[in-house]
Amino acid sequence: MNKRPGIDMRVKDSIGAGDSFTAATVLGFLSGWELNRINAFANEVAAFVCFHHGATPPLPETMRAAFWSNTFNN
Repeated sequence: MNKRPGIDMRVKDSIGAGDSFTAATVLGFLSGWELNRINAFANEVAAFVCFHHGATPPLPETMRAAFWSNTFNN
């Protein structure tokens, strides 16, 4: 696995970042994704959460769709 740098962004609130990273990782594994894809997507989800106030900002449709299309249709 290649090392992947973090995403450069302005953090507004880091509460929920670890939980969202873990959730994205688990769903990526359940979807059968390659490890690099899982890591990249988990970083994106956690960065999105950090960019918003509160632990559970609604994820954009593009992020939600990535899981629905792969996890539940296999």
